[in-house]
Amino acid sequence: MRIAFYIAFGFIQIGLFSQTAQLSTRSSTFNFNALGQTDLRNAAIIFPRGSGNIALKRLNFWVTGIKSGKDTFSIGSDIFSDRSDWVEGPAHTTGDEFIANWPGFWLLEKGEVEAHRKNYQNINYMLPNKISTWPSNISQLGFPKTLAAYVDDDLNSIYNPSNGDFPFLLGERNLLSVATDSFRKGGYKSAPIPLDISLQYFVLDTNANRVYCRITLCNRGLIDLSSVRFSAILDGQIGNALDDAMLSDSILNMVAIKNGQEVDAVYGRNWPALGYVLCNRDLGASIYIVEGKSNVSGEATKSAEFYHYANGMWLGGTSLSYGGSGVDGTVPSNYVYSGFSDTQNGKEPWLDNENIGKRTVVASSTNMDIAKGECTVLDVCYFILPNAPNIDSIRLEAKRVIEEYNGTDFTLGTGSPQKGSIRISTIFAKAGALISSEEHQLLSPIIYAMDGRRISVERNGAIQMPYSKGIYIMVSSKSKTQRLVIN
Repeated sequence: MRIAFYIAFGFIQIGLFSQTAQLSTRSSTFNFNALGQTDLRNAAIIFPRGSGNIALKRLNFWVTGIKSGKDTFSIGSDIFSDRSDWVEGPAHTTGDEFIANWPGFWLLEKGEVEAHRKNYQNINYMLPNKISTWPSNISQLGFPKTLAAYVDDDLNSIYNPSNGDFPFLLGERNLLSVATDSFRKGGYKSAPIPLDISLQYFVLDTNANRVYCRITLCNRGLIDLSSVRFSAILDGQIGNALDDAMLSDSILNMVAIKNGQEVDAVYGRNWPALGYVLCNRDLGASIYIVEGKSNVSGEATKSAEFYHYANGMWLGGTSLSYGGSGVDGTVPSNYVYSGFSDTQNGKEPWLDNENIGKRTVVASSTNMDIAKGECTVLDVCYFILPNAPNIDSIRLEAKRVIEEYNGTDFTLGTGSPQKGSIRISTIFAKAGALISSEEHQLLSPIIYAMDGRRISVERNGAIQMPYSKGIYIMVSSKSKTQRLVIN
């Protein structure tokens, strides 16, 4: 039995946050609904801002994989309707409970957090609701304590912004959403999956038409999940939705949707293109689906069908293939273009005017294994490129996205180092080892997890290394940051 768990966290106020939110870039508006609402009240991307012209009609997500070593699972949604497995809030360890009346979004700007850090000790300071309610201190049995990363300024392992703790933000503008498997809401399977997803959308450069998103998938259950794939479902609509084309580029880990003709019925000759880039993982498969009951590319209604699409297969499990219709070719493939599939790592020519039409794209990551009690992180970016860009321009923008991503320090979340002042080097250490701060020329070093949590400090000239293997950031001064690899 699925239980709706009505709970007063002390910080949740019904109506405090809405179920829809917006992030604006230089000339576009990104509209987001809380997960579980595929029937968007606003189109997902409006371009140009304020025009009402749609570049992306809807946006939703699937998570698929294998449990217990053999059975496929999915947390799915039908982007063509309001049917979805997702519900707002965190996962319970059993998957049988969820928190009803969960707030939709937290919308924060870096300047608000900087103001909090500067003023929290002032006697007349009023702690903003969206900082005090940041979901990092849940005390209910069976639910995770921390859903959103924060900086533990007083090192007591409890989120308490009154003592100087603050939300960990990735960009100038930030939007946080959390969801889990509702199980019975979509009804795509026979048992719940105790996995939750947090999405932190953020804008790095307010003069660019890019929105990044950090996706954190956490397995709250008691069994390991394997071959997990995250799939973004992009319901394209470049003006007139019926003459679009799709590009897959497996070298750049990008999919794109553009107009398939020189002139669009809505935008004319100055239509935009939409891109989606996986920043820290590879594109595992790309395919497009259609509304209706096609037994090749129609709407998924079973876990196995979601799994097939996420792994570069058609609805019934037949291989996506190169040539012909993508079904009758002889060479298996994982990526599809308009009219034919790509077996050449993104180097095949893109036939703009071949087989154009409605493009609802499923873009999936490569496989991830998420052990019980563990989390994994993906970073992605959505971009809009105006003025009828050609293929080379779209690919160049994807390259610029990766350059911007790789050139940004996401570790501390607030404060901007002076240009050229931070040079990243790497220290290798064994789990749990002690290393000398003098030997490595470190001044008052602090170790941060990649989600921004402060996890250790120097003591008596030695640094206690984390016991979990992984990659960390060690900050020893304003001018020296090092990547710490624990093996």
